[in-house]
Amino acid sequence: MNEKQLCMYAFFTDILRRESADEAARFARECGFEAAEILEGIRPGAAPLFADLVAAEQAARQMAAHGVRCTCYSVSVNILSNETGRTYDVSAIEALKHSADCARILGSPFLHHTLTIGYEPPVGQTRTVADILPALVERAE
Repeated sequence: MNEKQLCMYAFFTDILRRESADEAARFARECGFEAAEILEGIRPGAAPLFADLVAAEQAARQMAAHGVRCTCYSVSVNILSNETGRTYDVSAIEALKHSADCARILGSPFLHHTLTIGYEPPVGQTRTVADILPALVERAE
């Protein structure tokens, strides 16, 4: 296979969030891109890119109509509570599951996730990756 394949990262999600998957895919193709990585930034109070799985299905159809595929669905979420650093934020875990469903619907072979973005240990406590990792592995299993 000698054809050049390009993936759009910058701009795609912004256009998707502000306008539509149809417009984002149209723009990507206009710029010569055949694929896009979607970044679902889960922040407290932020609306998800896809309110439900029907919206994700509609986006998948719109992208396919323009010949744009989703090569990666990236998500950032903090599953550990900032208050204790030892408990889990159940709503963040549910949002992460929703993102996994969206990634599947969009045909992404990957769900790239950051699980402790914005994590700040409680005052007076210093936490390292070595401290956090066992809790994350336990929850993932």
